Amino acid sequence: MRGRIAVEDRQIEPHPATKSVGPSTTPLSGAEIIGSEEAQTGHSIVYTHNNQSYTFHWSTNQSAATAPFELRNPDGLIVSNTYTSGVVPPEFAGHSLEVISSGTGRLHFSACGEPGMVYPFAVSHSLEDWQRLGFVLLGDDGKKSFDLNPSDTTGLIQITGKLSK
Repeated sequence: MRGRIAVEDRQIEPHPATKSVGPSTTPLSGAEIIGSEEAQTGHSIVYTHNNQSYTFHWSTNQSAATAPFELRNPDGLIVSNTYTSGVVPPEFAGHSLEVISSGTGRLHFSACGEPGMVYPFAVSHSLEDWQRLGFVLLGDDGKKSFDLNPSDTTGLIQITGKLSK
């Protein structure tokens, strides 16, 4: 989830929307997932149904907008299909940070981005050694302004939409 959310009647609002890449099927009553794997080539699950083992593998290719699926039956038969609808990359809002001198010896910052999103705020005196200063929580309008005292130990400031350890 990104941005501001609320829980109403035990449900997340606004409710996230998804679009299926293939047709819906009937659930397998009594099936049990016994293993899963995520690899560079996609995702796999192994499940049993009626005491027989099946392997289901799928992946997505967002640039080609395809989603290949492959089901290996207990007898080794492979049933495959490639779906071409609903495979789209997620949309992320851009973000910016503007800095101006306030004339009072302080720096005035204006951050813009996705409403309600929290962006890491980092400082550095080189482009290689970034240290997190804190986080900027944008308002419902996607903006946040604040003032900081300049420091001779800090030469660079950034916000980013990507959180990393």
